[in-house]
Amino acid sequence: MTKKQISKLKKICVEYGAKLVLKKLDSYGQYDDDKKIVYLHKDLIWNEKIVYSILFHELGHKYCCDNNIYVAYHHSTGGKQAYILTALRAEKFVDNWAAKELKKRGFKFRYPYFYSVSSRIKKLKEHTKQEADRYFN
Repeated sequence: MTKKQISKLKKICVEYGAKLVLKKLDSYGQYDDDKKIVYLHKDLIWNEKIVYSILFHELGHKYCCDNNIYVAYHHSTGGKQAYILTALRAEKFVDNWAAKELKKRGFKFRYPYFYSVSSRIKKLKEHTKQEADRYFN
């Protein structure tokens, strides 16, 4: 990504009360509520649809954290079982929020709804169990 593209992404994060950091990740994006940081994978190749979709997906997690939506998932409260059981609903909520925000901001592309494909759902379930083991054991 160019410096100009990164600058636009950082500006959007600031508008939502977050900071953007590019770093090596195991995924394309992450949100850290304690630090109010959206992380994007530093090696993302610029593709407007994908990069903005990932950015707004992560900002959707911030929205959920700020508004106590799916707290069992976003704040790891309620125990391991609650975390696992709410993961998919929380991710789908975030996808819907991201799609609406992108549309409000005038983006014309169709949001890729990351958690509507069975392979992604399976991967989420595996990842959620690993994360739950890490958080709650």
